[in-house]
Amino acid sequence: MGETISQIDVANNEKKQTVFLSWSPIGMSKKVIEVLAPFAVNNFDVITGEYGVRAVVYNPQRMAGLFIASYEYYFDERASFRLNLGYQTFSRKWDLYINEFSPHYFNERFHFFQLMPEVKYNYVNRKRVNLFLSGGLGLNYLHNTRGRYSDIVEDRGGFELGFQVWLLGLEIKPAENVVIRLNAIGYGTLGVMEFGLGYRF
Repeated sequence: MGETISQIDVANNEKKQTVFLSWSPIGMSKKVIEVLAPFAVNNFDVITGEYGVRAVVYNPQRMAGLFIASYEYYFDERASFRLNLGYQTFSRKWDLYINEFSPHYFNERFHFFQLMPEVKYNYVNRKRVNLFLSGGLGLNYLHNTRGRYSDIVEDRGGFELGFQVWLLGLEIKPAENVVIRLNAIGYGTLGVMEFGLGYRF
């Protein structure tokens, strides 16, 4: 005879760990906002010098979003701890006017990393659906390539604190080991929305 519903529930509760792959449309931090801010009105920004225009920099391209790998451990059916490692890359193009052979063309690339511990609480906990809220405090790192133009292309790199609050999270468990996650109404450096697929074991 097959397993009863109570036996299945016990088996699911014994699965204390989940690994996730997630995506957020854009990871936000103070340093990333500083990079994007000059393009709020125009798609380019002009860098001037003593003798006129030194460079023109264009709106960042290829912003594919923030990709997140996560590990989650469940203390019980309500509370869990999650560790997020996020990565995002994007670039912007420069026209540099520095000598008689100008313009020189340069592609500045950004690499953005996030390490975010997070605590989650399920305020609705069902066999197939969870509703939760969560929050975390972590560390961000941004690095930009400047090549031989470091006297014009500003250093945007460095560490800073990161944080995230999710006020509405939804988890759907369509199969025994599969978890589909949607985080919405978010505020912080992981973004305002996150989609993920997890495997619970």
